[in-house]
Amino acid sequence: MEPTPVPTPVPTPASALVSHALSVLGLDGPPKHLTGRKGADVWQAGDLIIKIAVPGARGDLAHETAAYDLLNRQGRHPGTRHGAGEDGRWLALPRLDGPTLREGFTPARDGHATPAQRTAMRQAALDALGASLHWAWTGVRPIDYRGDPAGPHAELYADIAAGRRRSLPTDRPWADPLLEALITSATAPIPEDRRSGAAV
Repeated sequence: MEPTPVPTPVPTPASALVSHALSVLGLDGPPKHLTGRKGADVWQAGDLIIKIAVPGARGDLAHETAAYDLLNRQGRHPGTRHGAGEDGRWLALPRLDGPTLREGFTPARDGHATPAQRTAMRQAALDALGASLHWAWTGVRPIDYRGDPAGPHAELYADIAAGRRRSLPTDRPWADPLLEALITSATAPIPEDRRSGAAV
């Protein structure tokens, strides 16, 4: 009696897309799946991180690819490899060692954060808070989106890199010097110009 043949598993769109990326990159061996949600997955292959987004995925990587290209032209990033087609989009970039955001906040959750760690965590929260407050108070983002919302937003990334922002005094619904000072400081393009957590 002959053994029953084992059916070959049908590749998912995500696995097919990452296999294509590996082929283009000339990499062998199965990649390690790190995370994934709603058609957007992250894999590790050797010293590369490969992000993929199938059609209809949350975020199609066009914006992120454009941001890395801009940083590369400015000499601030070594560059990426990427591709796009009917099956989706992929982006490969060098893997950098370091803690995740969740890992970085572990000392706070465990109650063992040092003063330096508390300062760093407080500053990260304030930077995000400044942008959120600007949007909530004025109804507009600190930096303009121009062109097709689904496009690569080259102008947006150029504005961010150059430190160009919308005018808070123009956008504000009323004058509030304390709130304006907090928002302006927390969203300053140069990190050293931002107000520290202790000063808030």
